[in-house]
Amino acid sequence: MQIHATAIQWHKKGILFLGPSGAGKSTAALLAMDKGARLIADDQVILKVQKKSCIASCPDTIRGKMEVRGVGIVDVKPVKHAQIDLVVFLTKDGKTVPRLPQPFTWNFENIKLPCMRLCVFDCAFCQRLEARLKTFQSFH
Repeated sequence: MQIHATAIQWHKKGILFLGPSGAGKSTAALLAMDKGARLIADDQVILKVQKKSCIASCPDTIRGKMEVRGVGIVDVKPVKHAQIDLVVFLTKDGKTVPRLPQPFTWNFENIKLPCMRLCVFDCAFCQRLEARLKTFQSFH
């Protein structure tokens, strides 16, 4: 299934960014890539189930390409595919991000993936995402 999203791999975890147009999916990936993340796919992500895991990859036509607002299309060295371990719902307004969130999941073909909400326009976006990745095991 192909969806409108962006996916990265960071700290050996696959992250799928979802949100409305303009919520900052590409920006989220770009910020994390500045900290060492690798792009899987920008704008269009192919998801499939493989061995009870959700695997993300990129359509061939846009592999290694990323849209950077204000700059244009840039070339990046992508990861061919990765298991998705976390889904991040992006919001345009940080006020909708709960201070003490309750765990929730996103289901993809009967696979429950842990989720969180973040605002990419929060100056601590990468630090919040990285904190979640570092405490990942405690949420399972």
